Amino acid sequence: MSSNNLQVFMDHLRTRQAALDQDLKDMGMVTSQHAVMQDLPFQMDPVRRTITLDGWNLNVRSASRQMGEGNVIVGVDHDSSKADNSFIAGEANTANGESVAILGGWQNHGANHFSTILGGKGNTANAGYATVSGGVNNTAHQHGASVEGGMSNVAVGDSSSVSGGYENIVSGTWSAVNGGFKNHASGESASIGGGTDNLATGKGASVATGADMVVAGIAYS
Repeated sequence: MSSNNLQVFMDHLRTRQAALDQDLKDMGMVTSQHAVMQDLPFQMDPVRRTITLDGWNLNVRSASRQMGEGNVIVGVDHDSSKADNSFIAGEANTANGESVAILGGWQNHGANHFSTILGGKGNTANAGYATVSGGVNNTAHQHGASVEGGMSNVAVGDSSSVSGGYENIVSGTWSAVNGGFKNHASGESASIGGGTDNLATGKGASVATGADMVVAGIAYS
């Protein structure tokens, strides 16, 4: 074998050796990664793009309550930059506060602490423990206030409630409107069952139904 042929042969051997060394290195990395994956408490399915956590709890939190931390976010276009320990699902919802929950819907806004929106569109719960269950453009704007559904209803009294209807307002503490159109319960513990353009202004005032009715209520101490 000539010296030139021998040199070509040796160069080929060195190239093959380098390729084999790289293959062994790659195999070692794969084996190491596989061992690590076996130690983790979850399983990955690349085909279904699914991660399964079987028999374990998933605890997401921010013990220091730093804004933008400890949140669980499902969906697109959400804003949790000013929230901590909150949950957001649906699409384009915003959480600003502590332990806010928005379970679904679109363009909803939950703020303050422990407020909840279950779904709907354009709803706002921006006081402590306030809740909007659904509907469109409803607002719960006082401590413990709630709106169950309907459209453009507003609960601004402490622990007040609107069950449904359209453009109803509850501004009295512990007052309620069950439904109807443009009813307003402004007295403490006042209630309106339904109807149109009814007004319950005094303590304990009550309107069952009808239209354009005004009830001043009971003067009690």
